[in-house]
Amino acid sequence: MFVTVFFSISGTVLYHNYSKMYSLRAFYFKRWKSIFPAYYLCFFFFYLKNVFYKKKLFYKRNKISLLFTIFGMDGYFGEFTKTYHLVGGWFLGTIIIIYILFPFMLCILKKNFLILPIILIIIFICQINYYEIGRNHNKNLFNCIFRFYFGILSRKFSLDKNFYVGVISIIIHIILCSFVIPKFKYIIIINNIQGFSLYIILVHIGNYIMKTKLNAIFKEISKLSFFMFLFHHRIIIDMKGLIDSNKLSNPITNIGAIILLTMISSKALYIIVNYLFKSDNFKKLEYIFYNPI
Repeated sequence: MFVTVFFSISGTVLYHNYSKMYSLRAFYFKRWKSIFPAYYLCFFFFYLKNVFYKKKLFYKRNKISLLFTIFGMDGYFGEFTKTYHLVGGWFLGTIIIIYILFPFMLCILKKNFLILPIILIIIFICQINYYEIGRNHNKNLFNCIFRFYFGILSRKFSLDKNFYVGVISIIIHIILCSFVIPKFKYIIIINNIQGFSLYIILVHIGNYIMKTKLNAIFKEISKLSFFMFLFHHRIIIDMKGLIDSNKLSNPITNIGAIILLTMISSKALYIIVNYLFKSDNFKKLEYIFYNPI
């Protein structure tokens, strides 16, 4: 459900900020800036760690697969071939592809908002059996784009602000979460409906929280959200190694340590990346993309 929620949030936020596309060059640079500097630094840290541990620079014996890492696709294609995937996961590669396609989605949306979801649903239905057999349907690109596009539509038609839509979402979510449907073959459809209804509910709750003093806390956490996304898998994996070796046994202490290490690492990376953004060379690079030729 939360995979659906994450993609829907991404669609809403991107449409909120870029519903009117004034410069493709500036848009793509901003998307690159929001992902790759932090991603490269985080990857390089864990890559060096593995190099020193395994005492070999190209420890997977495949230099070419580092190209997947350069483009942020090592997690997405890691299921099909050996890559140096360390941070980001498949979600990062998927969202990069969707960001690339976003301007084209806007063009389609202006013509007819139903064209894209109809195409995506038809394509997904045609290959759904393949994913039900064994592959993870959450990674299906067409399904992910559909979820992202739902977020766009929810903002365009103010579904996330409509009280009655919120009430209906609560009812749908309670019904679907209360009754298991084991005989329903394509459970991904139920998962998506659950995810969409949960997304609407969470946005309504978020709109309320933004009016309270708690909003300041969420604003600070949101600054670190992408950095936490990059770090948390690696920290969990390293902590699991200690747990399996019986060096750590208290589950509450383990969870607390994971959260604390993730927060500290994310804050450190956030400081480094922002220092990089303030450098003269980076400002010159920004000037090239933000100003007309």
